[in-house]
Amino acid sequence: MNDFLIISIFLLFIIYVASIYNRVIRKKNESEKAFGTVEILLKKRYDLLPNLIGIVKQFAIFEAATITEIIRISNHIHQSASENEKVELYNSLDKHINYIFLNSPNHIELKSNQNFLKLQAAWNETEEQISAARRYFNASVTEYNNSVETFPANILMNKNKYPIKEYLEFTEEEKSSLSAGNLFKGN
Repeated sequence: MNDFLIISIFLLFIIYVASIYNRVIRKKNESEKAFGTVEILLKKRYDLLPNLIGIVKQFAIFEAATITEIIRISNHIHQSASENEKVELYNSLDKHINYIFLNSPNHIELKSNQNFLKLQAAWNETEEQISAARRYFNASVTEYNNSVETFPANILMNKNKYPIKEYLEFTEEEKSSLSAGNLFKGN
């Protein structure tokens, strides 16, 4: 009976140590997964947003050129003498105006405005995703650190193999490093 009690206590101790070890490993893996999510979203920010800004920028330039051309043609029509020249200018003007009125025949609706709004929404969504992923990472780091630092795990776990993890913090420079204004100035 004494041997059975000793073996049972030893087995319970092994099960207890294993559960502590497994809990720490789960928390460590969760924090690594959370950090991977943050990295993916930061890569998305630096890949997607400059490309979106480039597209919006090019479209805005194209619309500005179209409006400038409409004004130039309108001014030139009044200065034209020949009927053929006026017909040619009216056809050109009609082509440019049809482009602008594509979406709504009742009023002018420039597409670059919609593109800017979509860009703003995409930017905001990406920043919110990064913020949420950062909060998730920091929460998982807190759980991991708590699991490593609390008794008895702090005695059982190798501090070199399971060190305390740092929280993800962005400096002011990192927060402002991707500026739409600077991206629009480029090229």
